[in-house]
Amino acid sequence: MDFLTPLRGGPGLLRRSAILTAISLSAIAIAPSLQASPIPTSPPAYASVLGDLNAGRANDAIAFLQNQLAGNSTNASAHNFLCRVYFQEERWSDASRECERAVQLDPNNSLYHEWLGRAYGEEAEHSSLIRAYFLARKVRAEFETAVRLDPQNASALSDLGEFSVDAPVFLGGGLDKAARIATQLAPLDPARSDELLAQIAYQKSDFSGAKQTLLQAVQSSPHPAREWMNLASLYAKQKNFPAMQQAIEKGIAADPAHGVAFVHGASLLIRHQQNPRQAMQMLQQYLASSQQSEDEPAFQVHVKLGKLLASQGDLQGAQQEYANAHALASDYLPARQAPRA
Repeated sequence: MDFLTPLRGGPGLLRRSAILTAISLSAIAIAPSLQASPIPTSPPAYASVLGDLNAGRANDAIAFLQNQLAGNSTNASAHNFLCRVYFQEERWSDASRECERAVQLDPNNSLYHEWLGRAYGEEAEHSSLIRAYFLARKVRAEFETAVRLDPQNASALSDLGEFSVDAPVFLGGGLDKAARIATQLAPLDPARSDELLAQIAYQKSDFSGAKQTLLQAVQSSPHPAREWMNLASLYAKQKNFPAMQQAIEKGIAADPAHGVAFVHGASLLIRHQQNPRQAMQMLQQYLASSQQSEDEPAFQVHVKLGKLLASQGDLQGAQQEYANAHALASDYLPARQAPRA
C-alpha cells in the first residue's frame, strides 16, 4: 500500500473516499518509503530491473520481466518485481495478481507478503465497499505475516502500524495496537517509530504532541528531509502555510541527497496552491538528478509537472511532459491525458 500519500502523484489519502477508512493512513501524510526489495535470484538481471524501477522506466522493466517469466513462470522474484512496476502504474488488480503469484511460489518471503499487503490496500481503495471490506482483512493478514516471518522487517512493521492507526478494532486495528507496534519498531528504526507515534497523537487531536514527535524524528532519521516533509504536511493540515514552506526549505537544505523530498515538498506546494514556481523547480530538479527512486517514479513526476505547467498556461511544455511520461510508461493512464490546446 502506498502509505503516503497526499504527497504522491498517485491516489492519495486526502482524495480517498470513505470507502473504507480502515485502510487509510491518518491525517498526517507520512512520506513513503517503499524500498523493500527481495533478494534477487539473478543479481545482474534484477539489478537492471531495480535501475528501471528507480528511474521510472516501466516499459523497459515490464518487457524484461515478461520475457523472464515466459522462460520460467515459477520465478517468484520476477513476479514480485512485476507487481511493483504495476503498482507504480496504478494497475492495482494486476499488481495484486503478480504479488499473489510471488507469495504462492515463495510463501516464506517476508517482503513478498509486505508488497502483497500494499497491493491489496490500493486495490481496496478502488473497489466497491463490500470488496474493500474483504480486502482490508487481507491487507492486515499480509502485513502480519510479513512481520511474523521477519520481525526485523521495519518497513512491514511500519505498514502494519499505519494500518492499525485507522483500522477499527473489528478489523484488527486500534491505537493501542499501533502504540505497541511503535515500541517494537523503535530499536529497528527510531524515526519510523516516531512517525507512527505522531500519527497516533494526531488521531487523538494532540497536535502539539504530533509536532514534537515529528521534530524528534528529524533528529533520529538518517534522511531528515523525509521527516521535515512530514512536519510540513502537519502544518499544511493546520493551514499554517508559512510554517509549511519553512519546513520544506529546511528539509531540502538538511538532506539534499534525498531526492524524493523534492517531489514531496513540491506536491505539498501544489496541493495547497503555494509558490508554484518553486514547486516547478523542485520537480525539474528531481527529474534532472541521479537521486530518483522507486517511491517517486519519473513518469508520475512528469505528469505532475505537466499538470502544473498547464495550470500556469504553458500547454506546450505540459504536453511535452505528458509525452515524456508516456515514453516511460505507456500503460500509465494519466500519461495519456495530456491537455489539449
